[in-house]
Amino acid sequence: MRIVFGFNSFRTKTVHPQKVGIKETGFWLEARQKYFHICAIPLIPIDKYWVLRKNGRMYTMPSEYYSALYEHGIDAPNVWYAFLGPVVILLLFLIPIRHNGFRQLSPEEANKWRVEQQQKREARVDSLNDKDIVTIQDINTQQTVYLKAEGAGGENILFKKFITGSYGEEKPGSIELYYKKHIRHLDTLTLTKKLLKSALTVRYPVPDDLRKTAKNLLGDSGLYTVTKIERYFGPILSDEVGVGSSIRRGFIHLSFINSGWPVTVAGIKNIEGVVKWSVDDTSTRRPNHFPGQYSLMLNGENFKDGVHYKFLLLLKDTLQGMHTIAIEGTDFDKTITRLD
Repeated sequence: MRIVFGFNSFRTKTVHPQKVGIKETGFWLEARQKYFHICAIPLIPIDKYWVLRKNGRMYTMPSEYYSALYEHGIDAPNVWYAFLGPVVILLLFLIPIRHNGFRQLSPEEANKWRVEQQQKREARVDSLNDKDIVTIQDINTQQTVYLKAEGAGGENILFKKFITGSYGEEKPGSIELYYKKHIRHLDTLTLTKKLLKSALTVRYPVPDDLRKTAKNLLGDSGLYTVTKIERYFGPILSDEVGVGSSIRRGFIHLSFINSGWPVTVAGIKNIEGVVKWSVDDTSTRRPNHFPGQYSLMLNGENFKDGVHYKFLLLLKDTLQGMHTIAIEGTDFDKTITRLD
């Protein structure tokens, strides 16, 4: 049996030269991840580097372009799939430990789950405010467009539209910075809630047929789906299940990632259930592996499997602004909603 191994690389980020003040055109700045692989499966990341891509070919990037990227705070990102081999091995060990949380859904359960997810996403459209940004993507060109909600009046919502110039989705901090820098020159458009809801997609357990859900949202030749609705300009919490969360008798440990503004926990208010929540002491000492993200961990005592819980997480940002996060669910299956 022959085992194929060696080194390869893949693209992790693309930046338009004009975004970093380079006047020349006709090329892109491309970040790449070099890795060691076995049978084409990434095993160990080796190095991150930048190249200049022109006419489908890669060239060494001039040193002054590195300086331009550094001055604009743009770095080659870390990507989890560079560790795909170890991740797969880890999952093979983790899945049997808590198989109920990862079991295959029956067709009836899958349909119910999809309906619930669609209802939740439609509710997000109804609750849009001026801190929300809707991310849409052209199903043909994969172009990502951001729609910053400016105001809602009944069925109609006013947006400011912008494209950052990078391939794929940007980090929240970069999106906010681009919006603030160009706010006076951004085009506006009005969309109905009904049209936005019709372009929502649910990708699990079976992806939607994008040809059926994509809509001409911008009045151009593109067909777009709504890929994400996120509340920016504050903390942005998401699950870190499988990395640090765990359950044992009478105790639950929840791990979150904050990819938004840095915050500290000002208080926890229990709403439903008897779990006694507290901040894990290691939260302030444990850095997250990805730049621009922060880990937040909570411990819950008096926990019982299958019993519903709900609590409010009170957070204070570095400008002394307060934010409230509602977290409710059962075991690891929970929703995270920012209320401010």
